Amino acid sequence: MRYAPIIIAVCFAAVLSGCALKSVLVIDAMKRPIRESKVEPITQSMNLPILMTDETGIVMLPYSPQKIEWVSVTKDGFTHSGQIPVDTSGHTVVILQQSK
Repeated sequence: MRYAPIIIAVCFAAVLSGCALKSVLVIDAMKRPIRESKVEPITQSMNLPILMTDETGIVMLPYSPQKIEWVSVTKDGFTHSGQIPVDTSGHTVVILQQSK
């Protein structure tokens, strides 16, 4: 519980800044979720730690003092996504194509 004040402060700052939770959904061309995809959030000046999608192909983006502008998604057996702009509505869908 020693981290409780820090967590509360971060949540409070997020609410005050008007940021909403943002998620990324990674799917294939057949609209099937791709689990364990590596999602790298990117701001104007830095790349944040890589996150992994869950069994439904979704990952929640972390709070960042800098706005997360793009995500880059990779998964073995699929082509790299490149930098995908994060949807301002809060839910970004990334479609990966299988490698040939």
